[in-house]
Amino acid sequence: MAEKVKKVVGNLDQILMAATMAIVCLLLIVQVFFRYVLNSPLIWSEECARYMFVWTVMLGLGYNVRTKNNISVSLLTSRLPGSMQRGLEYITDLVVLASYFFCLPPLLKYLEAQSRIKSTAMRMPMGLLAVSVLIGVLSLLLQTAVSVWLKLRKDIGGRKEK
Repeated sequence: MAEKVKKVVGNLDQILMAATMAIVCLLLIVQVFFRYVLNSPLIWSEECARYMFVWTVMLGLGYNVRTKNNISVSLLTSRLPGSMQRGLEYITDLVVLASYFFCLPPLLKYLEAQSRIKSTAMRMPMGLLAVSVLIGVLSLLLQTAVSVWLKLRKDIGGRKEK
């Protein structure tokens, strides 16, 4: 039972991304049906699909860090010796972590401001959309910190074995 829970929690971002994309597809199909078959377009469906897509993207941020799917330019770093490459990786990770931390205070102000605004069609508080950005940045922060921690453990553990 514990393994099953661990697997679900570990894959929660993937599950949520799949669910939000399924909702986006369903909403767009329903919108096409109402618009072209019933000749009565839904006002809210496109807005909802757009917001669900934003949620999908924000949920995918941490997933990309965890699975190492982010783009990188290795033209210069690939020519450096291994130890310098590793050092540069740590410096890059620390700069990235710092930038995520610096994003948090303005992001909280943005969230507060957006929570007072209602969306056009659904009259939903825009804070519900803005919180997806906060979750995305927190996910980036967490996954990057875990990545650095795992690299450190591997590097320190590897040195002890030699």
